[in-house]
Amino acid sequence: MASSSNAAPSGTPVAFKNSPPPSGKSAPIVYFGPSSGRRIYITIDDGWFPSQRVLQLMQQQHVPITAFLIQQAASEHLNYWNAFVKAGGIIQDHTVNHPWLTKISFQNDISEWAGPAQTYPKWFGQTPTLGRPPYGAVNTAVQIAAHKAGLQDIVMWSAEFDPADPAKGLQTWNNQPLSPGEIVLLHWQPGLYNELQNVLSICKKRGLVPAPLVFGPSQTSTTSTVYNGGSDAPTNATNHTTTNSTDTAIRSTANTTTENTTGATTPNTDSNTTTGVPTQSIPDPVTNRIPETTTTTPKTNTPETVVNPTGVIQITSPIANQTVKSGDTIAISGTVANGFGNQIVQVTLFSGTQKGSKTLQVQKIQVGTAGKFSGSFTIPNNLPPSGTKMQLICELLVKGGPETSTTLTAK
Repeated sequence: MASSSNAAPSGTPVAFKNSPPPSGKSAPIVYFGPSSGRRIYITIDDGWFPSQRVLQLMQQQHVPITAFLIQQAASEHLNYWNAFVKAGGIIQDHTVNHPWLTKISFQNDISEWAGPAQTYPKWFGQTPTLGRPPYGAVNTAVQIAAHKAGLQDIVMWSAEFDPADPAKGLQTWNNQPLSPGEIVLLHWQPGLYNELQNVLSICKKRGLVPAPLVFGPSQTSTTSTVYNGGSDAPTNATNHTTTNSTDTAIRSTANTTTENTTGATTPNTDSNTTTGVPTQSIPDPVTNRIPETTTTTPKTNTPETVVNPTGVIQITSPIANQTVKSGDTIAISGTVANGFGNQIVQVTLFSGTQKGSKTLQVQKIQVGTAGKFSGSFTIPNNLPPSGTKMQLICELLVKGGPETSTTLTAK
């Protein structure tokens, strides 16, 4: 599984040269939950493909699930998510539009976190206290923004299925069997039900108990009944009740807060950037101890760029540097790799050539079963001056966010 480096060069990033870096209290990063009672935590991200089979499983067997929902996705399926809450589900914050939070401005970070925090209580009767950054991309500014938006913790994960090869099974942060305290990451996408059944089967074999993900920096006593039904129930889970009055989550304290001075070409980019699952410098969920010897490698001072290393998604239209004007409708088409059919491609037009530029337009296109996608894209009215290069990004809305891009020219 991917790991991250915690060491960082000193200095101030380019993004903050004309103003001081954001300061204030930050939301701590959480990789594991309380391990007492042999609990593990099932979390499911995004929300574009709600599953009726998963909802039925929750209703019949009381499987506790925490959904980190994108506000835009949640808005399209309000009835489902209210049924999800009624079945015992917990809804938390996965931002409004699923951006790379480390590549946009600090104020936009706050807005992305604050949208669900302010909207979900009206929609679902639940106020998010936990946030999960898209792509696991987080830095000091993202943590401070989360706290300013009212979130208590930023929740990462320690176990997931490989999005490129789910057949490999559940992969953990240390390549060991799933252990108490681990946070499992799944996605609301085709195949979710089978992955969830796989996780429950592992829990039964290892005597682990799926439990609601409930904790905070100033935790109050919260009693919750956890999973206790069905043939896949863990053998020690019958009528199991937990009280979170003294349990605390394991939070990362290894990250430095110094910033990078060169090579930062996008706003809110600092060298203290963590992505994905924890490294060996994070406390083990069973022993709650940091290993005595760790190896960290500083990040190099190279710009963050949009990459598509595995060629998962390709654009065939529009052509590079195509000239467009406000009101034009252009054709968008492309292909995705085997195994990514029936997904959603998000098409985003930016005002410049960096992903941190202003977002001008966002549209979604369904990928067909044959791995091809096509649709139309309307050029908005708020284009930059004539001759400006604008980046058009096509991103698959799955774990890892495979993407590719082309450039359009404003007319």
